[in-house]
Amino acid sequence: MLFAFLQRLLSRCIASISTLFWAFISGTPSIEPPPDVECGIKGDAQALPEQDVTASKKAKQEFMASLSRDAIRKLASRYNEYKPCEIFGEANGSFNACFFVLFPDDGARWVVRVPIEIEFQQPWEKLQSEVATVKYLRSATKIPVPRIHAYGRGEMLASDKSTTHMFLISDYIHGKPVMLLELLECEKAVRSRLLQSILDILLELRSVEFDRIGSLMPGNSDEEPVVGNLLTFGANAIPGARLPTFATGQEYMQSQYDMVLQHTAMPCEGLGEETARRELFAAHSLQKYFTVPDAVNNGPFVLHHPDLLLGNIIVNDDMEIQGIIDWEFANVVPLPLFVPPLWAIGSDSVWLASYFWSEISYGILRGDRYQTFRQEWDRLNPDILATMYIAQIMRHPTDLCFVFRRFSAQHLFGNDVDQAESDFFEANEALAAEARRRAMINGTIDVPT
Repeated sequence: MLFAFLQRLLSRCIASISTLFWAFISGTPSIEPPPDVECGIKGDAQALPEQDVTASKKAKQEFMASLSRDAIRKLASRYNEYKPCEIFGEANGSFNACFFVLFPDDGARWVVRVPIEIEFQQPWEKLQSEVATVKYLRSATKIPVPRIHAYGRGEMLASDKSTTHMFLISDYIHGKPVMLLELLECEKAVRSRLLQSILDILLELRSVEFDRIGSLMPGNSDEEPVVGNLLTFGANAIPGARLPTFATGQEYMQSQYDMVLQHTAMPCEGLGEETARRELFAAHSLQKYFTVPDAVNNGPFVLHHPDLLLGNIIVNDDMEIQGIIDWEFANVVPLPLFVPPLWAIGSDSVWLASYFWSEISYGILRGDRYQTFRQEWDRLNPDILATMYIAQIMRHPTDLCFVFRRFSAQHLFGNDVDQAESDFFEANEALAAEARRRAMINGTIDVPT
């Protein structure tokens, strides 16, 4: 039975891995590695025009410049017995301005994060959820996450004192993010130990269960958060979007499919009719995968990291994990959506995917350590590859066309994808008209007079 399981597991990955392998040896690029968790992969439909990217980058730089370094130092000092501190580094991402502070008296290093509030639909709820999640993980699991020292809102951090800001102060994790090339070139024993540590972290996450789907919010204690309204990357990108908690997996999956459809309907300057058709065809072709088995429709529901990218795994010089970061938009999901990171099937490297599954196989052969993965990824996911890709679309709906064209289209329609798309719109004239309407709205075809 064990070897039959491993054979099925290999067969699920072999098509994707073999494609990547031949792309690798032929000198053509393999699947593009996703950028950091705050950005996601830019799909065909929602990729920002270059001028918008430049404007967004400039706006973030201006936000960073507007913050008073003196106010940042005073804020950090207040939460460490008013000890003096100095800023030894700065960074800004899509969602936060980060300041790294050092306390010379005790050597402590902290990170002061100031959220860019205009980037969020519900900035305070998002911050509260992240805090509740990280504090819960520290109290209920062995997952290494930063200690949170303070968080709040209404803090006067702007140089001109024109507005107030939210903030989060946590420990600075010493180390560096995992680099793909370094991981591939390190000694086998070192790589094996790191991958086993990642699997152990997944096991820790799987060990905590909840009776509803949503995002964790502060409760009576760190050990007892409550499951609040669902906060996701996808919903955050839609003005006015609000999601409740869900009692069943199918309700959740339907809401996520609806969210994907809403993303395809959003105005996007330069969206052409061909791309609009591609979006609609992809969304309707993948609809059947937005489901969960009846056996787990009512639970258990488990906490999941939204994007466990290599860059969110901090290690020391010996490649030992020091911390897992970027828990923004972590949420409780149906059990079938608790899947490995996308790099486990070759999004970064075919070799890394091979090493990952080998560690699971060896772990099963050695004993019961990873039997949970064997039982659930095999029993609940007859097509685990499809589930992983659907999970990616749910986290980042703008990846819809990218995932469909790169991973799903040929699996569903063979070599006749374009013909299948043409047949689809011949049979669905209303959707063909909708694609044309969207192109008109976005100014790529003339409105008939």
